Amino acid sequence: MRLNENLLGLIIMIQDYNKLKRSEKMFYKNDSDCYRETMIYYNSVDDEMIKELGLKKNRIDFEKIIHFEVTEEIMDTLYSELEKFTF
Repeated sequence: MRLNENLLGLIIMIQDYNKLKRSEKMFYKNDSDCYRETMIYYNSVDDEMIKELGLKKNRIDFEKIIHFEVTEEIMDTLYSELEKFTF
């Protein structure tokens, strides 16, 4: 699957949410399940948006999003040229 602006936006959004939840866990010293909370957040994204991106609301696609490395090269690329990267 080729990367595009919307897919990159979703990846960053989900990864940032996960990072926020982990930071809150450390700061507040609570025992929240950051992974589970992030998965709930991913599953709250509009079904049509997920479908348009060629994804499904399953653990496999969630894991791919969480572990995808957003590199400096990707961030420095014009949106119209993101398709040169594979997700």
